[in-house]
Amino acid sequence: MKLVIKLITLFIFFIPMTAGVFAHQEKPAKIEVINDLQVPVTRALEYAAAYGSETTLIVFDIDDTLLTMTEDLGSHGWLKWQITLLRNAPDSSDLVAQNFDDLIQIQYFFFNNMNMRPAQENLSDLLQQLNDKNIPTFALTARGGDIRNATENMLEKYKISFNKTARCIAPLCMKRGDISGAELVTASKKILSAADLEKFKLTKTDRIGVSGGLMMVAGQNKGLMLRLLLKSMKNTKIHNVIFVDDSEGNVKKVRDAFTGSSYRISIFHYDKFKQAVSEFQKDKARQTETTRLWQEIRKPVCKNLKPDWCK
Repeated sequence: MKLVIKLITLFIFFIPMTAGVFAHQEKPAKIEVINDLQVPVTRALEYAAAYGSETTLIVFDIDDTLLTMTEDLGSHGWLKWQITLLRNAPDSSDLVAQNFDDLIQIQYFFFNNMNMRPAQENLSDLLQQLNDKNIPTFALTARGGDIRNATENMLEKYKISFNKTARCIAPLCMKRGDISGAELVTASKKILSAADLEKFKLTKTDRIGVSGGLMMVAGQNKGLMLRLLLKSMKNTKIHNVIFVDDSEGNVKKVRDAFTGSSYRISIFHYDKFKQAVSEFQKDKARQTETTRLWQEIRKPVCKNLKPDWCK
């Protein structure tokens, strides 16, 4: 009789512990708005304590999530302003580029040559909390792989590192993590169902890079990229996924990509810099000053280095 009671007690305890791990994400996940990265870190620690570190993956965006620009020029607010000008005022004298591709290359120039700072003063401590519990971490950025060195150097400068227990393998992570568009489409066909392929309409894509806990997807759908990453993880025990990003568009794409999946997804919209971005886009004086500074920078760069966007 005592054995029966013991088995019943164990069964009752086991059900809630495992139900969360293997829950099917039937309904769209709730997007939680936060201004402190401690919130998703705490969620990851709670999942790890309940289900084991190996079942949990936390994924961070970089720009205006882990790092942010120290000046207006090259900031996220500045980039959004420039994109708005391209769409709505293509003849504006404030525009630094005549097309989106050149604008992104100029933004990459800033990433390569301008300073950034951690989004929060306690950022390294937060990441250390995850490392101490051996919780797999990843960064998923819209940046392209051609600025990997600059990105890694800036992360290293502020001692931002990722727990690499969740190692990425084939079919996504091959050739030292540098994957062409054609290879990515081929990998997707191996990983995704026919319904998913139709959902994402993946027929053509840009080159991406995945290595060292850093996935650089060149502006592509982060929901799709995260799905592909998870299916290429060597650790197949991951069922709890935590995603943190400052972009409302990105968190919605992740939400849509995981609706109906077998993962339990927690999605956090980090809006600490939302007001700062909005204030810049309304401040004509600050915008004018960035244009003046850009003209000072552009002349010697175009004369001596002659990048493509100088044409």
